[in-house]
Amino acid sequence: MLPLSLVVAVSIFFVGVAWLHMRSRRKSALRLASANVSMEEKIATTALKAVDRARSEYGLSLDFSMQSMATVEGILSHAFQLYRVNPRLVDSHSTAVLFGAYVAETLRRIDPRYAFVLRGESSDEFFVLQRDGVSIDPVQWCLRCTTTGGDDTQSLPNEIQSLKPELKPARPAKAMGAAAGRRN
Repeated sequence: MLPLSLVVAVSIFFVGVAWLHMRSRRKSALRLASANVSMEEKIATTALKAVDRARSEYGLSLDFSMQSMATVEGILSHAFQLYRVNPRLVDSHSTAVLFGAYVAETLRRIDPRYAFVLRGESSDEFFVLQRDGVSIDPVQWCLRCTTTGGDDTQSLPNEIQSLKPELKPARPAKAMGAAAGRRN
């Protein structure tokens, strides 16, 4: 049997490695290109990172269509299930920024009347979409879905639903279970 001090040291080492990995992943997810790049380009780049994460971690594809919003809901629902078990299993901030940028970029591609507007003076990570006097905050919506399960059974905000009323929420259990089975 291993001495207790060795078990404790190894456990602390692995916790430290996991913490460093999550920290570096968050930094890379939130690094939004240089200061000389427009907000639209930063959001588009971050949205592409969401597409990469959906493919690499879940085996799902996102194509910037309204139908792909159901896939995003499924990913956020899966993140919420993990978050409920243990909040440390999900980097909710990074997830919200990535998939919030994806939702925003999808809406902007579908309807160019949407404009990106910075929400705060000091940070270019958070923005709202505005169209016809209506603001949508996709990052906050994604954060809420990830940490509280969203509201209204996690449906997309009404402003988004009105663009595609027949859009149905994803059924994440099958898609996420299948993706998890491929990774094991």
